[in-house]
Amino acid sequence: MSQSLPNHVKKGQLELRADHIKFDRIPLDIFIGADPEELSKRQRILVSMDLRVSPRLMKRAARTDQLKDAVDFLALVTTVQQTAEKKQSVLLETLAEEIAAAVLAGFPIKGLGLLIQKPNRYGTLGGIGVEIDRTQPRRFNAACRPSR
Repeated sequence: MSQSLPNHVKKGQLELRADHIKFDRIPLDIFIGADPEELSKRQRILVSMDLRVSPRLMKRAARTDQLKDAVDFLALVTTVQQTAEKKQSVLLETLAEEIAAAVLAGFPIKGLGLLIQKPNRYGTLGGIGVEIDRTQPRRFNAACRPSR
């Protein structure tokens, strides 16, 4: 039994399935902030990501058991670290957009959810953070499919 799409969605416009790769609280010590106290020393931030990948990519990686057919976790974490270190951001929002853009440009993923947290920033709070969700441009989604 096939499901019908909502009226505002045309056939072929929406791919409903994605597999996920998750990174939980990658610790980074960087200079970030708006006031001089924050910028006087490195601060710990935690980056968590939920990458949406093509099920075809995941199946191919599982079948071949080859890193070249998968998302390279070490390369991805290195990209996140290098992006965070590249320039001093004032806002977590700026850093989130820069990390998302770098990951989307460098890896065969459909999209990602990204959470950046600054733990224990304001004393009584457990921490603060920003969360964004970004996707590849539609034209790129075909490039995320592994070759046969």
